[in-house]
Amino acid sequence: MSGRYIVMFKNWATPAQIQQYIDEVNNSGGQVTHEYSIIKAFAGVIPDHFLQTLRLDSIIESIEQDSLVTTQG
Repeated sequence: MSGRYIVMFKNWATPAQIQQYIDEVNNSGGQVTHEYSIIKAFAGVIPDHFLQTLRLDSIIESIEQDSLVTTQG
């Protein structure tokens, strides 16, 4: 099973390290759908088995479930 998540990296993570994780998500049956440029993060569909690996990695700052946000005007 997979879910949609936003994965944020610690400030010291390099672009090459982040790209490695993006590649690993895509190669593990997931799909990165957005790479953020202002913050060190990406969003995508991440398989449960790989999500557990990410949660234990010291380079990861946080992992949040992705959701739709709306505003009322």
